[in-house]
Amino acid sequence: MRPERLVAKNFLGLKSVDINFEKGITIIEGPNGAGKSSIFEAISFALFGEGIRYGRNVYDYVNTESPERRAQLIFRFERGGKRYEVLREIESGVRKKHSAVLVEVLEEGKKARQAVKVDDVRKKIEEILGVDSRTFTKTIFLPQGKIDELLKSTPGEISRIISDVFLDEDILKRLEDTLNKKMNELNQETSGYERLLSEIISYLDRYRLEDLKKKLSDLLSEKKRLLDEEEKLRGEEKRLSYLVERYREIVEKKERLKKLLQEKTRLEEEVKQERKIKKAKELKPIFEELRIRESNLKRISDEINRYVERLRKLQTERENASKRLLLYEEDLSRKKEQAEKLRRGLEEAEEILERSRPILEKMIRTLESIRQAEEEVEKLHKDLEEKKRELLRIEGIVEEKKTVLEETKKSLAELKKNHLAWLVYQIASQLNDGDTCPVCGGEYHGKAKAVDFDREQFEEMEKRKSSLESEIVILEERKKNLSSAIEETKESLMIREKDLSELRKEKEKMEEDLNRLGYREGMERTLKERRRAVEELEKECRILSEKIISERTKIEQFDDQIRNIMDEMKAKRRELEDSKAELSHLKEDFMKRLEDAGLSVEEFRTLVNEEPKNAEDRLKAVETEIRLLEEDIEKEKDLSPEILEEHKKILDHLEKIKEKLSELNREEGSIRHILEEVKAKEEKRKELESKLLELKKRLEDFGLLKRLLFRKDEFYSYFTEKVLEAVLKRTNSYLEVLTNGRFEIDFVSGKGFVIYDRGTERMASGLSGGESSLIAISLAMSLAEVASGRLDAFFIDEGFSSLDTENKAKVASVLKELKKLNKVIVLITHDREFSNAFERKLRIEEGVVVSNE
Repeated sequence: MRPERLVAKNFLGLKSVDINFEKGITIIEGPNGAGKSSIFEAISFALFGEGIRYGRNVYDYVNTESPERRAQLIFRFERGGKRYEVLREIESGVRKKHSAVLVEVLEEGKKARQAVKVDDVRKKIEEILGVDSRTFTKTIFLPQGKIDELLKSTPGEISRIISDVFLDEDILKRLEDTLNKKMNELNQETSGYERLLSEIISYLDRYRLEDLKKKLSDLLSEKKRLLDEEEKLRGEEKRLSYLVERYREIVEKKERLKKLLQEKTRLEEEVKQERKIKKAKELKPIFEELRIRESNLKRISDEINRYVERLRKLQTERENASKRLLLYEEDLSRKKEQAEKLRRGLEEAEEILERSRPILEKMIRTLESIRQAEEEVEKLHKDLEEKKRELLRIEGIVEEKKTVLEETKKSLAELKKNHLAWLVYQIASQLNDGDTCPVCGGEYHGKAKAVDFDREQFEEMEKRKSSLESEIVILEERKKNLSSAIEETKESLMIREKDLSELRKEKEKMEEDLNRLGYREGMERTLKERRRAVEELEKECRILSEKIISERTKIEQFDDQIRNIMDEMKAKRRELEDSKAELSHLKEDFMKRLEDAGLSVEEFRTLVNEEPKNAEDRLKAVETEIRLLEEDIEKEKDLSPEILEEHKKILDHLEKIKEKLSELNREEGSIRHILEEVKAKEEKRKELESKLLELKKRLEDFGLLKRLLFRKDEFYSYFTEKVLEAVLKRTNSYLEVLTNGRFEIDFVSGKGFVIYDRGTERMASGLSGGESSLIAISLAMSLAEVASGRLDAFFIDEGFSSLDTENKAKVASVLKELKKLNKVIVLITHDREFSNAFERKLRIEEGVVVSNE
């Protein structure tokens, strides 16, 4: 079990901690009562539902200072390549509750539930870890005050712990199942071999070797007789086969002669056709010339058509250009008239604007003065309103303060009555009977009566009264100042409003002067727009003039192109007429030649593309082969078809002999195969008898192993002895270093662990605290090393304080060597001297982690 993370809230001395465990050694330090030991208690409780301090009294583990009376534990650990997380919650209030959930942590953070009830979670964890809580707290986890429990355990307890840690009950169960399975397999295998041996013996009884050999001898004699007869017949068949072959050749030659005569007739027709092809080939150059002339005539005609189309397009484009030219000229004339009219109006407006300019400049200055005066008047109005509001607010505050002051004065008047009585009491309480009174000078008699008076309240009321009076004086002064400021603001407002009225009258007079001159508002903008309009019209006139020049140039170019095309069309028409005359003459000549050759135009078109196939040469070869075949047939005219029948009879007889020999060969093969089988069965019988003896011996051995291995008392004692042999050897090597060879440890059956102090036997119970801790730590480290792969972590709580400085240093040095085991090792101590020997430290104070180095 390798711990990964512990989260604990309100558990024993832990308020809230979240600890990630790392491989190597981690020191958890802190003062006594800080909650260090509660970490190990939390791990034990998370796993088994019980701790060391209160056992299974679960509700005692809730931190008593927790207002919600609720504790929570989350513990994540790894075992056998799988990661698990257990969650426990305890509520110790009115409604007591203890719940537990165990999940397996899968890839990508997914979780699969393993158990959801308290008892089921404990059983499942014991199954996963292979140990219960008792073994856990004596091997993996050594709690405070119990570090030497394993050392002082009974032999039976030690054997049980060693078996829990090192011996997997599942492995023993699987071993027993494997033995039973193997023995069943051996029994089945033995039964199979016995059945097979019985079958072999039955087979050997059915086929006797002497009978088989006699039958084989008779068969071989008959086979020899048939082979001799076959040899004689094959000699006769060879002679007849030669004659049959010659007869078949003559038949084939007659068939060949018939086909050649047909081929000769066909070739004579092909020779006639090839002569026509040669004549067509001779006329091909004239025909090609005729095709070229026709193609040239079509080309000239196509060129004339293209000229006609080009001429039509040019004439259309010239007509369009003439129309555009007329439109451009009309548009140019109209725009020139518009521009001239705008110029005249522009000159008149500029003259009015020039006369109005001095008045306009003065108007601008007056408008700016009006704007400034209006802003000042508006600002003065706002200022006046704000001052009036502030004055009303201050008057309200003054009234409130005066009301509070009156109430305070009334309260003070009441308190002053009690104050005088209290002063009298204070003086009287200091006088004895018969003393002279410091106030009246008379003799004091009687006893002073106690007066209830709150001096602090009286002094506070006095201070409050003075403060209120000061505040009212200040506020009255502010009222007076504000009233003066309001009057000044009103005077300034009247002056500015009068100035504003004069400026507005001056503005109205200037507007009348401008109207008489003919000036209208927005005239400057209108002038700018007219100037832009004149410029735009002039620009458009220039563009139209350029377009007119361009169109006139295009019309001239179109006229030149039309003249050139018409000239070229005349030349092409003359060329067309000449080509037609030449083509007509050439056609007449070609048709006359076809007529002389005896060919029609259709025949010529077909034959001119064909090639001669040398039919005359092939005809001569066929005639020669016909002559030779006729000569060969004449020579072999004596051969008759009866030879075929005689040859067939010989072949049929040979086939019957062959079938008989094949049957004899099969029978011989069968007999020889049975002979081989009989010999193989004899060998197999000997092999099976030997194998059966071996299997029965193995069954006896497995039965003996099963009887010996699963006598549990004897086996566990033997297993404990062998494991402790390795553990104690390593423990003694640690003790050699830590005690300079003083102590050794051994396990004695019937006694348990025995300590030898310089050779003298001592029981573990008789050791001092420091000696016991030193040996117990050495034993725990040895268990962790020997159980590498099974115990992936161990914890020691406060097992070092009883050691002296020298032994602490030695133990620390040895513990550092355990880093190579790649385990999670956690040591709890409040001893700073011991903790300073290690690098990784986690400090706890008042139930929380305060540092993690």
